[in-house]
Amino acid sequence: MELKSLLMGLFFSLGIFAVKSGIGMAGGITGRAGGASPSGLVPSTGRSRRWLLFPPVYVAAYGALFALCYWLVVQVDLLRHLEAVQRFLQTGMLLHLVLAGLLFWSGARLLGRPDGKRGAPSRSWLLLALPCPLCFTVVLFSLALLQTLFPDKGWSTALLLLAGFLALGLAAGMVVAASPTLGVDPLIFQGRAMIFVAAYFCLTVLVAPYFDQVDEVYRLALRRAPVGVLKDDARLALALAAGCAFALGVARERRRGI
Repeated sequence: MELKSLLMGLFFSLGIFAVKSGIGMAGGITGRAGGASPSGLVPSTGRSRRWLLFPPVYVAAYGALFALCYWLVVQVDLLRHLEAVQRFLQTGMLLHLVLAGLLFWSGARLLGRPDGKRGAPSRSWLLLALPCPLCFTVVLFSLALLQTLFPDKGWSTALLLLAGFLALGLAAGMVVAASPTLGVDPLIFQGRAMIFVAAYFCLTVLVAPYFDQVDEVYRLALRRAPVGVLKDDARLALALAAGCAFALGVARERRRGI
């Protein structure tokens, strides 16, 4: 795998996690406890505090995550702790299988609710909003790669990556908040996003690098040589297929609303 493929794979995964977290944040904001807002963008009485609280907490939480990863990249030589990194990845993959199952179950449960019960408060958005082990790993590897490629830039590359992540996540959250104007129930949007992320997690576990080749991935930026460990085409194919299915579902819900 060439360096460009590795960068594309990492940034693609990072984008998926940004959208995932943004949809989760919006799910917390658009809860039904305070009553519905016609457009989804205008805060109702029960949502006004959440609109003021959730976005700053979201920015602060993921800012802290990026700061921690940047500190690890700068202060810790990951190659010297390769066994610990491999154990973390192994445990993270197992946790992701469990998380994928929870996401699929929660998404199917949201989609299967009768219309009259769909407005009941749900905490399943936390599964999307909270960072996961694989997200942490992707952020860590992305920062390590950028730090190796641009050693003279320092923390500016980390800030740029964080800004892109937050912009994409907040944009995804705004789309979910505006989904009623498209004729789509926000919880339907959230349920479909959960199933998509669950499918992506399962594929990630299948096509992720072998644990004994993590050192090759980490050294790739240094030597810029091909290493065949990731199957980015498979990830891209799944993302395109799932995205098309997601868009078709949104269009069908909108026609039903009309």
